[in-house]
Amino acid sequence: MIKFQIGKLTFKKFLLHWMVSIILVVISFFYILKESNLKEILVIISIFSIFLGMLGSILLIAFVKEVIEDINNKDYKVVIATIIFAKYFFKL
Repeated sequence: MIKFQIGKLTFKKFLLHWMVSIILVVISFFYILKESNLKEILVIISIFSIFLGMLGSILLIAFVKEVIEDINNKDYKVVIATIIFAKYFFKL
């Protein structure tokens, strides 16, 4: 199993975020068949939640890859700067 942790974000929380986003989309598409205003709002909220989740996940994966690359290159100043930026950007 992949194990990583950045601040308070663990792999389980990372997967949980994606599962909740997918469940929201499935529920909203189930309700959109009945055509009501509340259900359309649920669809819009769930779609935005997935896009924000994807953006956050892509940025987090990019940060982890950069940190691993810089550790292999022994560029520790960049590692520290990247971790500090990621900590404040993701508010972990």
